[in-house]
Amino acid sequence: MMDNRKLIQDTDRKRALEYQSRAISKCDQGDFMGAISDFDKAIQFSSSNADLYYNRGLAKYKLSDFDGALHDFDRSLEINPLDIIAYNDRGNTKCELSDYLGAIEDYSKSIEINPLEVESYYNRANAKYELKDINGANEDFNKAIAELLKEEQLSFKTNTTIPGG
Repeated sequence: MMDNRKLIQDTDRKRALEYQSRAISKCDQGDFMGAISDFDKAIQFSSSNADLYYNRGLAKYKLSDFDGALHDFDRSLEINPLDIIAYNDRGNTKCELSDYLGAIEDYSKSIEINPLEVESYYNRANAKYELKDINGANEDFNKAIAELLKEEQLSFKTNTTIPGG
């Protein structure tokens, strides 16, 4: 009995991966409707896989189905509440729906999880700007720039060679 259950789980996992791979390929080709259909099928086999909901949400976002995208990002974050990329994309979706306060909450959560996440500062600055919070927007833009400069300095330090070496 236990072996059969494991075999079924393994088979379902493989099917989900096959549909996910095909869906991602369709996204790369711009076939977002086809991708959504394959993500739907993958979710039938692996309903607790946060990436499936996240990726389907991205496909819906590309089709301007912002309510559908929001629903999928919500589900993805229920499963994986530490996914800073999903918080960012859910925030972007909320901006498309003019829910700037909700977007700021998502960007702030992303920053809480990873204070070095430049994109979150930048996106939060834009949302604050939309709400006419110019000082808050400038503060976040400055944080984003400061983090980018730190990354650039680290990049230069690790990519340099010793003269004569």
